[in-house]
Amino acid sequence: TDAEHRFVQPDDEARRRLGDLAVASQGRTRWELYPHALTEAQWRTHRADLEAGRPFHGLEFHIARGDGTPLWVSVSGAPRFDEAGRFLGYHGVGRDITLRKKTEQMLIVHNRQLQSAVAARTRELELANRDLEAFARHLAHELRTPIGHVQGLAELLRRRLGEPQRGETGELLDLQVRATQEMLTTLEALLALARSSSEAIERASVDLSRLAEEVIASLPPV
Repeated sequence: TDAEHRFVQPDDEARRRLGDLAVASQGRTRWELYPHALTEAQWRTHRADLEAGRPFHGLEFHIARGDGTPLWVSVSGAPRFDEAGRFLGYHGVGRDITLRKKTEQMLIVHNRQLQSAVAARTRELELANRDLEAFARHLAHELRTPIGHVQGLAELLRRRLGEPQRGETGELLDLQVRATQEMLTTLEALLALARSSSEAIERASVDLSRLAEEVIASLPPV
């Protein structure tokens, strides 16, 4: 460009790449040629750099060639001076980045589609978790009653036997009562586990040795 930031006569390469647009650009500034390629604020910033004689890098904008073909370009420039230090204008490099921009757009669309798919899958999992929790509550309710009946019958038989006649039968009834109590405890634990998918996890210290001792103590009767 010249000292007024107007394009000078285009070379053969510019004509080949831009067609009639290269010829039409001669004697005009970049913002006159492509007023809508950037926002007014972006053009003001760019013109301020030019007026101050500062180099600029990677100025990207969208244009249309002489035949109407859309084109993305990236322009970088540096000021030119003569031997006396007088400002002559700018020279620089313009790159065709259309393919890169198309690729970026494809990635944006792909990411949106991926986010939509993830959101849909998340909703499906949330519904499945709610269904599982509802099923677990229903199952626990249905099992709690018959387990209670088994426990009650065992305790009734144990009382009817009386202490003098309990013997081995009494021990088996005691084992049955403990087993039903453990089953009820397991049901409550399963319900808590089902609810954990929709509730915050509560952290607490666990005495693993004590748990192991409880398990060991339950093994001899079995």
